[in-house]
Amino acid sequence: MAEDYRCASFANDVYGQDAGEASSSYKFAVSRGIVDGVFVASQRSPLAVSQDQTRGQFRRAVAVRCSSHPDETVENAALTVSGLLPDASEYRSMAPLDFNLAKSSIVGTKVSLSGDLSVGSDSATLYSDEMNTNSIKIDISQLAQTDREYLTENCTGLCQITINGAVSKFNFSEGLKAESIAHE
Repeated sequence: MAEDYRCASFANDVYGQDAGEASSSYKFAVSRGIVDGVFVASQRSPLAVSQDQTRGQFRRAVAVRCSSHPDETVENAALTVSGLLPDASEYRSMAPLDFNLAKSSIVGTKVSLSGDLSVGSDSATLYSDEMNTNSIKIDISQLAQTDREYLTENCTGLCQITINGAVSKFNFSEGLKAESIAHE
């Protein structure tokens, strides 16, 4: 999909379609197909004609998110609206040092941490910068399979990454139970 067709364009096309304007844009048709695919995945059932109204409501909900997040990809907006992708805005961004100082008092809080990651099997260690003593244990066992595959293929040494998750207690210490990742 072309990089110039982002959420803002999708929202404009959906609102135009609701107003009775016909859109013959190829990019809109592809994006609408992506949104419909996410809708089906979130319903965990085959698409049926009887779901048209609900599918249309879902498209409009994605358009509403796109209006407030104009530079987001249409796919990420649809995944966020469906609940298949956690909304990154619900995570409190923290520096690893601040996390380590506060971790015992913020168990259960959703945070976003960035740093250098080294991965093992179901766990990883996040460093604020290359192998310093400011490390954080990360439980990656609950990540989506594609995210775990990315980490095991690209982060067995060190890789720069952002991890979103909930502060949890495991192995007699606090760490982060990863829910999603963001990488370049």
